[in-house]
Parts: sequence; structure tokens; C-alpha cells
Amino acid sequence: MQIKNDNVLHEYHDVISAEVFFSENDWESTKTSSYEKLLKPRFMASHIDWSDITQIKEAKYPFLKIVYSNSSIVSIEASSGAVREAPIFYTFKNNKILISDHPNKLVANNVLLDELSLNEFLSFGYVTSDRTLLDGVHSLEAGNHLIFGKDGTFITKDYWYNCSSVLNTDYEDCLESLQRETESTFDDLFQTIKGKSVLLPLSAGYDSRFIASMLKIGGHEDVTCFAWGKPGNQDIEVSRKIAHKLGYRWESVDYSENNWRAVFESEWIEP
Repeated sequence: MQIKNDNVLHEYHDVISAEVFFSENDWESTKTSSYEKLLKPRFMASHIDWSDITQIKEAKYPFLKIVYSNSSIVSIEASSGAVREAPIFYTFKNNKILISDHPNKLVANNVLLDELSLNEFLSFGYVTSDRTLLDGVHSLEAGNHLIFGKDGTFITKDYWYNCSSVLNTDYEDCLESLQRETESTFDDLFQTIKGKSVLLPLSAGYDSRFIASMLKIGGHEDVTCFAWGKPGNQDIEVSRKIAHKLGYRWESVDYSENNWRAVFESEWIEP
């Protein structure tokens, strides 16, 4: 594929081969042939055709595309999505790039911690840029693409988060604009869940109650909301009241030692 120089953040010309480690529990193939494989996050839903790379890119969703020749990888294109819905990690070893959906698959048991990343994490609770806590392991940032091929390996920026200038607009116009953008955003969700049951985590926060309200406005009635935590806490009570006011089913997941043990011993948790 053609790469615009203005979009290139990093380039590596000494990388001559690649290896991929993606979990089948979290990623699934949507298009497979003798020379090409296209993967998407298994539990990510949308009404787009996930076998069409053009639609995936236009929607700015996560994907992994691998092209083979005689069983060897000749090119890779990967994205973690515009908002990094599905994390992708990579590292370099002996002129090879290793790519995975989990950083632990890229390191040995004696891996070192990145000192700068560790200080950031202890200070702020997160790590900046493409670094991770593991020395030499990078994370593909939101809006970025990873491209490997005969011309080298590139990290490009394909989605920019730029703030627009503030307009002198009155309150009513702003409200109408917000309504239009909100309805446009949820139209995609409504198409995806049409005819399906919805299970919605509902806390006392504004984000989840906003989603619940939009589902109601959109006419979606087959919704079950759930809250979690210690029985009787304020967050659970607010969640219950909101769900009942909207006419949705509601369940509570109580925190207890037995419930936590069941989660950690389930097949969903990899050892």
C-alpha cells in the first residue's frame, strides 16, 4: 500500500520478517484464503461487512490483515482502531517484528521493566506514548496503523484528534447540533442490535444512563441492565431506579469471595 510521508511516525528498515501471535478466543477470521487472512475482534459488533477491508478502514475499526507467500508472511497491516477498541502490541527481535494482542506473548520470563514507563504509571496511573511497562514492547496507539512489507516497517498516524475552533453559537443551536450528532452515532448501534437482546452494564454514572436513555428513545425494548458491587450501595440503587424508570429488566451482581473465585477460575481467565 502507498504510504504518505507526512503520516509516518516511525520507520524501521532493518526488519526483514514477521511473526504474529493472536488469541482465537479474542480475535476471529472473517476472510481466509491460501494467501490472505483478515482478523477482527471476536466480540466487536457492527453492521459493516467485516470481510471488506475498505469498510473496516472507513469505519476506523480494529483489524489485522496478513498476506502470505509459500506459507511465509510477506506483508501485515494492523490497526487498534480510532479509539483503541482492541489493543495491539509489538516488539523487535533479531530483525523480526513480533505482533500480538497481548504483551505477555512477546516477552521472556526475565523481561525487564521500562523505568520511565514505571515512573509514569506510579505517578499518573497510566503510561504515555507507545511505550508499555515492559521494556522494548510497544503498544499501537489509537488512530495509528502498523504496516510491514518489502519496503520496511512503518507506524503511521491515520486519524488525528484535532480540536476545532470555538464558534459563537447560541445554546439552542448547540443543543440541536448535539442531538443530530448523537442520533447519527446511535444509528449505527441500532442497526447492529436490531432484533437482538441487549445486556447493558448500568452504573450511577452519566455515560451508561445516557446509553440506556438513547436505547429507549430508539425504541429498543429488549434490554437487560445490570449493576455490580456490594449489595445496597448507592451505585446499585441508582442503577435499579434508572432501569425501572425506563421499563428495562434489571439484575444485580453482588461482590462476594465466592463470586470472585468463580470468575478467576473460569475459562475466560487465561493462566
